[in-house]
Amino acid sequence: SFASTQIGWAVGTNGTIRATTDGGDHWFAQTGGGTGTLMSVSSVGPLDAWITMSDLAGRILRTTDGGTTWQQVDAQTAAHLDAVHFVDTNTGWAAGTDTGQQPYRDTILRSTDGGATWSESYGEYNGTYSSLNDIAAIGHASAWAVGGLGVSGQSFQTNDLGATWFPIYGGSETYLQSVDFVDPLHGWAVGHSGTILKAVSGYATSVPGPVRPDVATSVVQSVGRPNPFRTSTSIDYDAPRGGPAELTLYSVLGKEIRRLSDPAGAAGRRSVLWDGTDDRGVPVGAGVYFYVLRTRDDVQKGKVTRLR
Repeated sequence: SFASTQIGWAVGTNGTIRATTDGGDHWFAQTGGGTGTLMSVSSVGPLDAWITMSDLAGRILRTTDGGTTWQQVDAQTAAHLDAVHFVDTNTGWAAGTDTGQQPYRDTILRSTDGGATWSESYGEYNGTYSSLNDIAAIGHASAWAVGGLGVSGQSFQTNDLGATWFPIYGGSETYLQSVDFVDPLHGWAVGHSGTILKAVSGYATSVPGPVRPDVATSVVQSVGRPNPFRTSTSIDYDAPRGGPAELTLYSVLGKEIRRLSDPAGAAGRRSVLWDGTDDRGVPVGAGVYFYVLRTRDDVQKGKVTRLR
């Protein structure tokens, strides 16, 4: 994990912690990792980093001084944690599996105090037969977790601080090892047998479910008009089978800005109007906003730009 172009950490077996301050040209050892397997490291800035200790249930290492000292934190879970991801010095996620239960019990934790304390996040991932291998987050509200068991893959996501988690459908059934997102709509996951997946919709909406395979193949992609815009923009889309639609807008940090519904209507070309305000009715600032549009036929994504 690199906190900047110069400062980064790497971890491994036998409690190994290596740090670099010159972009990876040279690495030096840091102490405090114990003797077990360190599975994941996440860093934010030059001083703050976190490491999961896979061999010890619920243990996470934390530094606030660039790795000069590492503090072991008990996350109060029986799960062995394989992944950690912080988005800033306060907010972070950890994921793993309680292998002491049959079937295995997946576990996702969230911290809002820099990793000093952790609380469990519940959702549809809980109690599945997969083991969670990695977690990635954008902003405070949204995160994705991937894993699997045997040859089967599993993917989950949340858009509401972990209050609810939904399965992600489609892509591949291959066991997934790692995931990363660069913005709310663009992410990748890798897994066994050379599998590389690319997110096609970024987010699930509040009503999870697979896109039907029997829909018309001539769906016209959604588009904002005008784009860029100053006061309002209309998201035009195709709905070959009619029915309701839901449009969700996000900031570049992954925060949900506005959720709009288009009631059930006739099949054909439709549109949803966004007046440039958030859910409180407050006008949003100038910048880029991502949207996800879900209909009975398709899940579409795009972005619009608001001008000053």
